[in-house]
Amino acid sequence: MRTLLLTAAIVLAGVSTARAEDSYLPLAEKATWTYARTSKTDVAGVGVVTASSTVTGTCKGKDKLGAETCWIVEWTENGEDDSGEAKYACKTWVRGGPDSITVLRTTGTAVWLLPADFKAKKETVKVKCKSSDVECETTVGEEEEVKTPAGKLRAIKVTNDAAGGGRRVQTTAWYAKETGLVRLVQLTESPGSKITDELVLKKFTKGKPEESSKTEDKDLFLPTKEGTTWTYRHEEATGPVGSEQVQIKEKVTCVAKGREKLGDAEFTILEWDGGSGSTFNAKVWVRADAGGVSVSKTTAASDLWVLPLDLRAKTAKVTVRCAKDDVTVESTAGDEESVTVPAGTYRAIKVKGSVGLAGTFVEWTVWYAKGVGIVKVERLVEAGAARVHDRLVLKKAGKD
Repeated sequence: MRTLLLTAAIVLAGVSTARAEDSYLPLAEKATWTYARTSKTDVAGVGVVTASSTVTGTCKGKDKLGAETCWIVEWTENGEDDSGEAKYACKTWVRGGPDSITVLRTTGTAVWLLPADFKAKKETVKVKCKSSDVECETTVGEEEEVKTPAGKLRAIKVTNDAAGGGRRVQTTAWYAKETGLVRLVQLTESPGSKITDELVLKKFTKGKPEESSKTEDKDLFLPTKEGTTWTYRHEEATGPVGSEQVQIKEKVTCVAKGREKLGDAEFTILEWDGGSGSTFNAKVWVRADAGGVSVSKTTAASDLWVLPLDLRAKTAKVTVRCAKDDVTVESTAGDEESVTVPAGTYRAIKVKGSVGLAGTFVEWTVWYAKGVGIVKVERLVEAGAARVHDRLVLKKAGKD
């Protein structure tokens, strides 16, 4: 059971902090893309133009889907379409950056704005569409020159090939840095019919730059300046409730050591150290802002000593990418309360979380104090008749 004592990571993805000039989909308030759309239908070797319209996408603001903060792009279409439908009129929830484009949801019936992982080159994701979840598998190709009414642009080619229901749909998208989607070609083939639909960029207008949202460490619930150090006393209690035997265990320290970019965002590396052979020894990649605390990954196995703090939603259900397993944990942020530890008395927000691990029930309670960080952690492990209650209590915090 002691092997469970490891630090943790909760994935709470934030809005991309990448600069617009580095992003393959530069999302910002009022950013606008205008495209010329042409649709041609080939029946028995005869090609007929069946649609000619203007498609416009406008960044309308941010939204939160579960743990994901993203942008809403609203698409409108004006012009002639023999089908009587505006194919591209919908809303799309997306995130963009230098390494990837993530499509989380659309009010349309299909995925035409393709997701892309520019590092891995291939990915398969599920996108929530109007009537069902759609699995989208994309492949990233090489950068090439694309001619559009907006000019000649160097863009990366992304493809998707899907078949089903008696038809095959091949979608190709080209994304350019600083601009976004510059061209889209969708070929739909069914018995006796072939439809080629194309969007080409006419104009891109950059959005309004966001005002700096950087929060001073004194206002964060987990200060992350280089060198910030927390020193804890580890207490372990065993036995029945009310007659527990408490042992003072090893000293545990946590130090903010450097930063690293993961995906679209920059994270601080927290290095935990409980001494030689300690199960607390691990690194955790974290971010803290005015909205709370989020974590990207950990070198720990599966135990969770850092819980997500979402000051807006209050509750979170996320999957943890640990060293050995993916763990789903639910947490709830409560109100501020007074907490006394060896380092002093603090007003701290209480966060509770729980998870089931291979027949073992584990519950955590973490207290975050503004300008200080984690001041106390309690963990209760119950496996059959066995019961272990661990605590970390803050002895000292600050920058060395």
